[in-house]
Amino acid sequence: MKIVPRILLWLYALGIAAASVIGLLDYAGLYRIYSLQINDETAIAAVVAILFSLFFLFARTGQRAAREPQTVTQRMENGDVKISYETLEQLVGRAASAIRGVQKHSARVRTTEQGLLRIMIRYSIEADLDIPKTTADLQEAVKTYIQTTTGIKVESVTVYVTELAVQQEAVQPTKKRRVE
Repeated sequence: MKIVPRILLWLYALGIAAASVIGLLDYAGLYRIYSLQINDETAIAAVVAILFSLFFLFARTGQRAAREPQTVTQRMENGDVKISYETLEQLVGRAASAIRGVQKHSARVRTTEQGLLRIMIRYSIEADLDIPKTTADLQEAVKTYIQTTTGIKVESVTVYVTELAVQQEAVQPTKKRRVE
């Protein structure tokens, strides 16, 4: 919602709340306005109007501001450095791509209360490879790469092997004969 409608809604809600409070004060006998005759139904309506007014006064209206991406904050000498989860997940992908047999990988990064990283990787492995060895290589490569690149300690790297990937065939370029 744009600023002018917000201001008008706020002023309207403030006016309704003020009128309702005056009506309730008159109903309770604390403030007398001689031209008002407030009965029980009117008092209930005034309470409802106050509640709605409070909602419009304090509730956010319109679209909410875009959330800041989730980040890991690294305190440095000259200030803070924030690294988004998305960036960390891309770095995990780079490290995973360097491991032979790892294909179709995706990563998810979260932080612990102590500020350490927990990394979860899902990937496909080429057939006929040693899964425990490949997984251990992947875990160590990711942990080392992330800690070296970002300076953030990694608590754990959890790996899920989702499927066997079809081994990519090396494509031999065909030689063209020269025409003379």
